[in-house]
Amino acid sequence: MTLPYERTRAVLQTREFLRSLVQNPALPHDIRDNAKSLLRHYPESHHLAVVAGIHAKLSALSLDDGGLGLLLMNGPVFENPQDP
Repeated sequence: MTLPYERTRAVLQTREFLRSLVQNPALPHDIRDNAKSLLRHYPESHHLAVVAGIHAKLSALSLDDGGLGLLLMNGPVFENPQDP
């Protein structure tokens, strides 16, 4: 099972890897273009922080709230990368 901090780290490291591909002039142009295209849709640190905050709020909802929180938080969980 992947823990939130592991998932967060993997996403951030993959973003940096794609960025390094884009900036490497030794690579073929099509590889750099493909990496650049993927980066346009890849989450940044602040996106993960927002998702982590939403998850924290949803997990605080009780079952008395209609269970909506449990339904909505059925997805990947991230940590706020800006937390120490």
